[in-house]
Amino acid sequence: MLKFTVERSGRVSRKTWNEAMKAVYHSGAEHWHDRFSARHFTAQGARLYGYAPRSKKYLARKQREKGHGDPLVWSGASRTLASIKKVRSTRSGGRAIINAPTLNRPHKHRRFAMRSEMVRLTENETRSIVAAMRKKLDALLKEAAGNKTKE
Repeated sequence: MLKFTVERSGRVSRKTWNEAMKAVYHSGAEHWHDRFSARHFTAQGARLYGYAPRSKKYLARKQREKGHGDPLVWSGASRTLASIKKVRSTRSGGRAIINAPTLNRPHKHRRFAMRSEMVRLTENETRSIVAAMRKKLDALLKEAAGNKTKE
């Protein structure tokens, strides 16, 4: 989970500020989905995000039956469903909806949770998302200030 806090500028109305913040959170969630979500389904992503190790028996069975060793993937349905972009935002937050129910299923021995693995962020990703959100906020406030002076 990413926290993004910014103090309201007195230069714009409350309505304009709320609309801007909704757009900012939307852009942050979109940025994560577009740039980082697919990485979670790769071996590189499993190492990067520190996924819990799977058993050798499970990995061998998956390789034999499905012909791949991709993390968070058995048949490919979760990866396909997660690739569908669904973003929601309000003035106080935003989220990318991952509509892949099997990622929410608990492991039978409670060794790991696929959902928590799917939503992990690295420091670089966090910085990138925050930078994109700040850029969007600056652009929206600049636009709002420009519209205000024209009136």
